[in-house]
Amino acid sequence: MQTKNFTKIILLSIFGSATALTIALAQSTSFDASKATDLVEMNGPASDVQDMMFSPDGKYLAVATGDAIGRVWNLEQGRLQAQLKGHEKAIKGISFSPDGKNLVTISDDYFLKVWDSSGKQTTNFNLKCNSSTGDVLWLNDNRALVACKTLRFVNLKTGAFVGEFKDIYAYRFAMPTDQSSVAVGTGDNDFSLLDTKTLERYRTLKGHQSQSFFVSYSADGKWVATGSSDKTARIWNAATGKATQVIKHDLSINDVALSPNGKVLATASDDDTVKLWDVATGEQIKTLEGHKDDVNQLAWSRDGKKLASADDSGLIKIWGNQ
Repeated sequence: MQTKNFTKIILLSIFGSATALTIALAQSTSFDASKATDLVEMNGPASDVQDMMFSPDGKYLAVATGDAIGRVWNLEQGRLQAQLKGHEKAIKGISFSPDGKNLVTISDDYFLKVWDSSGKQTTNFNLKCNSSTGDVLWLNDNRALVACKTLRFVNLKTGAFVGEFKDIYAYRFAMPTDQSSVAVGTGDNDFSLLDTKTLERYRTLKGHQSQSFFVSYSADGKWVATGSSDKTARIWNAATGKATQVIKHDLSINDVALSPNGKVLATASDDDTVKLWDVATGEQIKTLEGHKDDVNQLAWSRDGKKLASADDSGLIKIWGNQ
């Protein structure tokens, strides 16, 4: 039987004021959804978390917040690894490079910035979006996909736009591991599946009854999950565009995240909880409690052993197994 080893650390004044953070660090080697518990807790600045991403090796968590500072947490050592300072407005998207050595951020100041692992800014481009920004993902070919009014590809060496999904006004998007497709919510009732080679929409997912942004792809590209303010999440067969499960919440859904193996769906809601669902049956597996405010962000580690959740107070929890 594996034991749970905790390291508790108090960090003071790392944000320029007497802010205390308590981190309970633990090691997790598997993820049994029915036995999931909170392993790590981080009380950051009282600012909305806009985006989160684990490093490829699962040792770090990058967090974008409304206070215009990106933060990288070292989960093994239980400390703040780096602060990404330089944006003037809220950071809306953050992503590790495929090798985990660098990060890219996009902000409502319209700048896209690249950072090294120490938090030093190495590249700075004004994308001139002239509209609210959203997600960013560092792709395998040294481009980034950004929600910059429309959904666009950016050359990370020159800052030039090198492709665009025209008439797709995006905020949140998701891709499978092979990056052949993009699932995107544009803010109306529907979601779109886009081909990254032709830059065309090839399928529309219809069924939600109100504004819908939140979307996730399984790593193998077989499943898409969507969430909406209509209090439902839906699981779709990506090949057919048909909904296989409709999951109902009591309150609005703020994020959805499919586990990398496509077997578990996590949903975040205004009821201050994270719920785990069986993708095959649509049955609820477990409710993860402990947040004290609306839960607004979810992220899985690449190996599927850890799930991160964040709420409107800035509290971040890492869930896994003892």
